[in-house]
Amino acid sequence: MRYFQLLLTPKEQEGFHELDTLTAQHAAIEREAILHLNLLNDGTGVALFLMQGESAALEGIYEEHESVLSYDVFDSEESGFHAHVHFEPDNPATELLQIVDRHKLYIDPPLEYTDEGALRLTAAGPQELVRRAAIDIPDTVDAYLELIGEYEPQRDSLVTMLTDRQQEVLQTAVEMGYYSIPRQATHEDLAAHLDCSAGTVGEHLRKIEARVLSELIP
Repeated sequence: MRYFQLLLTPKEQEGFHELDTLTAQHAAIEREAILHLNLLNDGTGVALFLMQGESAALEGIYEEHESVLSYDVFDSEESGFHAHVHFEPDNPATELLQIVDRHKLYIDPPLEYTDEGALRLTAAGPQELVRRAAIDIPDTVDAYLELIGEYEPQRDSLVTMLTDRQQEVLQTAVEMGYYSIPRQATHEDLAAHLDCSAGTVGEHLRKIEARVLSELIP
């Protein structure tokens, strides 16, 4: 079984669905990842999002949008908040979900939003179906192939549970010696390299450590 990892970027709008676009445009909300996504038999979709920011702002969007059939917004145990939403899809979300359903592909969660607003997706299936699915990606979506290879479920590691930005922060911390003994870099050193504040670095590292340790300790 083969897998491919793609960066998907809508060409004609900021999101893959009007709800996604409204969320992307809201200054009080930051999209992090889609933890679950599925197309139901009746043609509607369900998704579970991880976001940062003001949950009330997202609830306001969901309350006013006609495509939302039901939703539940609740705090994450780690950071940010989750949003579970049952919705009427529109394009290009509908087309992408239909491709996955038609070719019987497995979507390997999470689907991560990058800092540039693209969505990183990993899908797996028989090689011929993966090839056909890639061909079927609509012209309204820019698709960049990052990785392709043999799919092995055990290839997933703790690192893949982190967001794109968290992985960047962790890699920088390791490379600069933040976790060396004795420590060779401070939050300020990492912040200068990552072009952010020392406080932001500290917040990222605490979230990373909490996420990883929660998986290691039963």
